[in-house]
Amino acid sequence: MNILKALGMLAVIGGHSGINFLPWFPVYSFHMPLFMFISGYFFHDKPFLTFLRKTGKRLLLPFLLWNFFFGAICTVLLKNGVIAFGTELSLCSFLIEPFISGHQFIFNLATWFVGALIIVQGVYWLLYRLCKKNMFFLTVVSFIAYFISLYLAFHHYYPNDGNVWLVIERTCFGICFYHLGLLYKLFIERWDSFSITRIAVVVCLNGILLGFVSQYISFGMLYMNFSSHAILLPLITSLTGIYLYMQVAELLKDKVPRNSFLGFIGENTFSFMALHIFFFWILNTMFLWMKQSQLFPLRSFDYDHYMHDVYYRITEHAPMNDGLYFLAGLIGSGICIYVWKRYIDKRIMAIAKQIF
Repeated sequence: MNILKALGMLAVIGGHSGINFLPWFPVYSFHMPLFMFISGYFFHDKPFLTFLRKTGKRLLLPFLLWNFFFGAICTVLLKNGVIAFGTELSLCSFLIEPFISGHQFIFNLATWFVGALIIVQGVYWLLYRLCKKNMFFLTVVSFIAYFISLYLAFHHYYPNDGNVWLVIERTCFGICFYHLGLLYKLFIERWDSFSITRIAVVVCLNGILLGFVSQYISFGMLYMNFSSHAILLPLITSLTGIYLYMQVAELLKDKVPRNSFLGFIGENTFSFMALHIFFFWILNTMFLWMKQSQLFPLRSFDYDHYMHDVYYRITEHAPMNDGLYFLAGLIGSGICIYVWKRYIDKRIMAIAKQIF
């Protein structure tokens, strides 16, 4: 699963930088369900207090720390007129908004998924206990939750009635894929293996969907936006995308060492998720400096867009510029994570041990 997480993270960074690695498998047709699926794969039944402690340590605490870090950066930049997007650090933006839109500080907007995952894990643990660990009942409940989420999304409950409905829609949608990850581990994984035939089947299936059902198979799990009202389409495209990436991960499993860069990404997906958009902005800031210093004639650089939109991209030298943003998000994040783990984190732990 480590390779699969790395491939999923590359898809996320690619999607945010404008790169779609596989045209028949648009990133936004499966990448968030993929991470729900992976998280469900690692689900273990635990007593409630143990579940709370582990979730708090592995997800909630890092999630809040990242939010505080980028909240502080966003506040300083806003107060000094460097940017005109995001909000300042407050109790609401620190503790509430991360579990709703996750876009309050913009730079770490990709971590909205972690807030959604924490809620999904809590609800799934409750359902697991209410269903008395019966996988058949859990499967039925999970698919009912999926259909409820699509019904609510298609009927626009969230825009009309507020953020509570958004959280309900997104949680119901995520539970289905979280449960499918657990089902795969329990009943399918032992029979599964790499197969060119299986890859050909999922590629053909996605081609048929694109050709005969809908040209628009992408969707946004964040705000539960779906371009088609075919209720099974998001489920099918998510599963085909997930399975294709699983097949690629299976192919690479014995060929990519754990200490490779791909393995490093897989072990640090949370940090890559939190950092990569910030490095898109760092790259834009470098372009702004080069233009102002007349080192490079970036005629298309729009300062107003730079100020107001973290997704702003220069249009000169397209499509090479998309690759620059992808590399900035990937390499910039990787360097920060490596330096933290190699030098800073070890010293902090050593000091903590001396104190305590």
